Amino acid sequence: MKTLIHILCAGVAGIVCCSCSDEYNVDPISAVNLDISVDNDLRFDEINQAYVTHLNDPVSFSFRGDLVDNILFYSGEIGHEYRYRDRVYADPQCDLKPTILIRTGLSSPQAEKSARFRFLVSHDLEEYSDRAVSQATWLDVGELDLRDGNRTSSDVTQYYYPTLGIQNESGLTDDYTEWLSGEYVVYGIQAKSNEAQYNRLKLRQFDVSNVETRDYSFTLDGTEVVVKKSLSHPIFEALSPFDSSFKVTNDETPACWASYTPSTTVPEGTSEVVPNSQLYRWNVAEMGLKYGEGSGYPWVRTNAVGQDIKCTYDTEVWEPNKNIDLGNGVIATTPTDAMKKQPSESWLVSRRHHVRQVSRDEVSSYVKIKSMSMVWNFSHTFLDKGLYTVTFVLNNQNRNETAEKVVEFKIIVID
Repeated sequence: MKTLIHILCAGVAGIVCCSCSDEYNVDPISAVNLDISVDNDLRFDEINQAYVTHLNDPVSFSFRGDLVDNILFYSGEIGHEYRYRDRVYADPQCDLKPTILIRTGLSSPQAEKSARFRFLVSHDLEEYSDRAVSQATWLDVGELDLRDGNRTSSDVTQYYYPTLGIQNESGLTDDYTEWLSGEYVVYGIQAKSNEAQYNRLKLRQFDVSNVETRDYSFTLDGTEVVVKKSLSHPIFEALSPFDSSFKVTNDETPACWASYTPSTTVPEGTSEVVPNSQLYRWNVAEMGLKYGEGSGYPWVRTNAVGQDIKCTYDTEVWEPNKNIDLGNGVIATTPTDAMKKQPSESWLVSRRHHVRQVSRDEVSSYVKIKSMSMVWNFSHTFLDKGLYTVTFVLNNQNRNETAEKVVEFKIIVID
């Protein structure tokens, strides 16, 4: 009886061991054996080695061969090119132009005459500290010119194009040499006034994007057709999260902005270094982050100098209105005339980003994924003229490896 039990136990153990080892035995991946062809009766242009189709006419593809796990489709149109699927930074030959949209307003009419609000960039700021900001090389790209005598609204929307200052939409420039000269860029907005009471600026929007232009031109039957398409790659949208401790760490934090109030400043028109007002500084209610949608309350009720924060998501240089420590135990509820006449300088500084930062191109269609039944036909309709490289990515996958095949076609789309 004992012998029988021993035999049974040994058998069970053997089964368990086999089961354990089988769990980790993965069948070898099978090679991808699937052919793709264009199903339509389309003209094939030998010079371009491309099929020719018309706008809004579906191009049909058929699959013949073995089953595959996944079929991904890149149409070749802008934003959907296979060659850019893993790209994070555009190469130097890419036609890339930075675009800044700044929306501002003034807290007091006198600020138009007495304060200066400048937009600057730096290529060498790497540490976020008072000393680093003051010693960094800042390229003074232009003044935020809010002094429009015909403007009646306190809001101003401006498109900013580097190297030429503030321009309207028709005032574009193609000279971005200096802007793109560094590898990384940091933005700074400096609000400065010889009298603090006039250093009052609202910053309501600050968008940064890199606009990329791609060329899809072609020549067919001796006729050249020029096709260029542009794609915007957002970098900062609206006002992004703020780091109130001024400890933004370049690439390791979600915070996008920090504030900086230097201890000294040089009043305009002089060379004398004088103490800087520490009262008139940026009021950043988490740079636009909302506490409870629709509630009307920012994240915090008071800022660093004890002033009330209005129920607004503007970021602005603000006049303190409560709990001002005058020293010797004296607390004032409003700034004195002497305080109002102090020189005031305050900065917002962004985290850095690569000057050629772009977004990855995306898959146009997941024709088949592993959990789906096999698909044998697929079609795509092009809505814009151009010469496009269509790409299918076919693969079989298991836990350890992937077998892949890439199939490409050139398609010319005409009227």
